[in-house]
Amino acid sequence: MLHIIVATSSEAKPLINFYKLKKNNRISEFQIFENNKIDISLTISGIGKISSALATCFTFFIFGKKKNNLWLNFGLAGNKELKIGEIILVSKVTDKCDNKKKFFPFFLKEFDIKRKECITYDKPNVKYNNYLSDMESIGFFFSANKFSTKEYIFSLKIISDNENEFIDFKSKKIVSELILKKIHKINDFIKKLK
Repeated sequence: MLHIIVATSSEAKPLINFYKLKKNNRISEFQIFENNKIDISLTISGIGKISSALATCFTFFIFGKKKNNLWLNFGLAGNKELKIGEIILVSKVTDKCDNKKKFFPFFLKEFDIKRKECITYDKPNVKYNNYLSDMESIGFFFSANKFSTKEYIFSLKIISDNENEFIDFKSKKIVSELILKKIHKINDFIKKLK
């Protein structure tokens, strides 16, 4: 099964609609959506590395504690120079607050997606650099790594801001439209994973 962890409902909605995921109303701790016919679940974690780690752990237990499922952290990220809307595969993630916390995904397959390192911050980063900036990846990776091996754990990001421009993060419509423009590329990536 593929478990997708997404921070916000705006980022999740295009995936929920595209994969026809249904909300599991028996669960109240996190919003979890699933489609057993295609073996995909999606959990909305909330913003931040702790929320992402908790949602990943919770998802593992809700879905029967099965080891070595596929895991995907999906969401928005900033970068100094990349264009808004570019889709990036995370090749390394570091915790800004603890430089010793690093995670290196292991790619068995080649993906036709640009790769970039990511730094996870505790609050939004507007001091852009050549790395991706997000707030969830490190928590997701460290949690998922307890339940799966590195070749089954991925993070896919869409650039939402750079040093020259940014989207309106408060607009659910704008966030969803940004993701919808890349939905087929996301789906191609997911098909290759599965």
